[in-house]
Amino acid sequence: DILTDSFHADLNFFARPLEWLKTYLSLEDTFKEVGDKDSHYMFVACSSDDDSVCGFCEIDSRTSTSPSVNVAPRPYMCNLAVDKKFRGLGIAKMLIFVCESKVLSWNEEIIHLRVRPTNKAALRLYTTLGYEGQGKSDDEEIILLKKRITPSS
Repeated sequence: DILTDSFHADLNFFARPLEWLKTYLSLEDTFKEVGDKDSHYMFVACSSDDDSVCGFCEIDSRTSTSPSVNVAPRPYMCNLAVDKKFRGLGIAKMLIFVCESKVLSWNEEIIHLRVRPTNKAALRLYTTLGYEGQGKSDDEEIILLKKRITPSS
C-alpha cells in the first residue's frame, strides 16, 4: 500500500485497486529475474514500535533486458516511498543513504533515479543530498537525476 499511496494518492475508488495490482505484479516480476542476486536489493524500513512497514526503496544494478529505449541507467534507485504517518522523520534520507552505500559496495560511483516534476518534496530532498539533473526522459514527464558518490558523501 505504501507504494500505491505514495505514487497514486489521487486515484479514485475504482482506479486505486488496479494501480495496487500493477505495483504488486511489478514487484513480483522483479523477483523472477534471479541472475546475480547481489545486483538488486529492496530495503524496508520498519517501525520500532510495532514492526509495521514505514518505508521502502529499491536499488538495481542489473543490466536491463527491456527492449524499451526509455530504460533507466544503472545503478538505479527506485520506488522510494514513506508512509504518510512517518514522513518528516528522516526515513527517506536513511533509505537513500543505504542505497548509496550499496552502490559503493558494487564499486560504482554514480547513482541514478527518476522523479516526477510534480513531486516537489522529493526533488527538494534529492537536491539537498547532492543529486543533479541530467535531463528528462523521452516522455518528458520524468526528470532524470544522478549523483556522484564517494565513501565520505
